[in-house]
Amino acid sequence: MSKVKTDYFIFVDSDDYIMPDLMETIEKYDNYDILSFKSYKVDDNGKILEKLEKETFELIDGQSFMRHSFRTNAWYVVPWSYVYNTKFWREHNLDYPNYYVLEDTSGTPIALINAKRMISIDYYGYCYVQTNESTFRTNTDEKINKNTVAYLFHYDNLSEYITNFDCSEKFKIIFRDYIANSILWYGTTLPRKHLNEFVKELNLKDENHKKYK
Repeated sequence: MSKVKTDYFIFVDSDDYIMPDLMETIEKYDNYDILSFKSYKVDDNGKILEKLEKETFELIDGQSFMRHSFRTNAWYVVPWSYVYNTKFWREHNLDYPNYYVLEDTSGTPIALINAKRMISIDYYGYCYVQTNESTFRTNTDEKINKNTVAYLFHYDNLSEYITNFDCSEKFKIIFRDYIANSILWYGTTLPRKHLNEFVKELNLKDENHKKYK
C-alpha cells in the first residue's frame, strides 16, 4: 500500500482476472470512499458459473450499506469486489492483517463501516476463478488448522475493533451479528473432530469477550 500512487485502487487475486473494460468503467466515477461492483464466478475455461449480485445505489454510507446487505443477503467481504479511495484508506489506517489467511474476514468489514460515501454500480467487473486449490476445498489437517487459527484471530480483531468504534449501540449489535454469522458459517465447513476443538476455543474466547456485549 505504501507504493500506491493513484487516487483509487483495487485488489486482484493472482488466479483471477478482471473484465477488459473495468478500469474504463470505474474511471467514470469519483468522489467516493468505496465503490462496489458485481462479479462472476467462473471455471478454469471462463464459463460463468454464478453471478454475484449486489443492489445498486448512488450514494450511501458504509454502515447503512452493511445493514442493507444483511437484510438482502448480498454481503461480500472479498476485497476484489470494491474500489477503494487511497486517501480514505490511509486516513483511517486501514489494512488487511498480515500473517493470517482469510484476511478479508476482518479487513473488509472494518473498511466498509468507516466509509462515509459509498456507491454501487450495475456492472460485472471481476471473474473469480473456481479451482480445486481453493482455501476451503483443500481440507488437509494442516490447512484446516491454519484457517482455524486465522478465524479465531479475526474474531478477536473484529470484537475489539467494534468495541472502540464510534457508532451507535444499535449498529454495534448488527456488527456483532456479522461476527457471529461468520463464526457459524466457518463451523459448517469443519469436519467434526476439528469442529469440537473450534467450539472449545470459542467458549474460552467468549469469556474474554463478555465485556464487549
